[in-house]
Amino acid sequence: MSAYAWQETPFGPVSDWPISLQTTVSICVNSRFPMTIWWGADFCLLYNDAFQMILGDRHPQALGQPAKSVFAESWHIIGPQLNKTFTTGMADREEDLLIPVMRAGYLEESYYTYSYSPIFLEDGKVGGVFYGYFRNDKANFESTATVDANGTVSSAG
Repeated sequence: MSAYAWQETPFGPVSDWPISLQTTVSICVNSRFPMTIWWGADFCLLYNDAFQMILGDRHPQALGQPAKSVFAESWHIIGPQLNKTFTTGMADREEDLLIPVMRAGYLEESYYTYSYSPIFLEDGKVGGVFYGYFRNDKANFESTATVDANGTVSSAG
């Protein structure tokens, strides 16, 4: 993210970013846990290296783009949640929520536990939403249908 030409985007030069955004970006990019920042009313996407696995082949084009266009397949789920945190200034949390994500050319259904936290500007208004999460492969495994050697379909969960 540091090598990106931000001055050529709606974000503008990093030196002009609010201190709260600069601080949150520093926390995000220095984490080994997948994290994102959804900035502004369009929830433009900033993310760390660990989040690239979620994006798949949408990286690096997703950087700085509105969430609705990056995650169109799951916007019906994440859009209302982001809007709620952005408009109320209240954190939100979901546990083992099924979210479809387009990756590697197909729609992958995975379970995520995550939290949305407001990022407050210096004037007290919400400027964006911070997102920390983990993918729960166990929940995904337990609810996935399996096919045995005889072709019999069974549900593991």
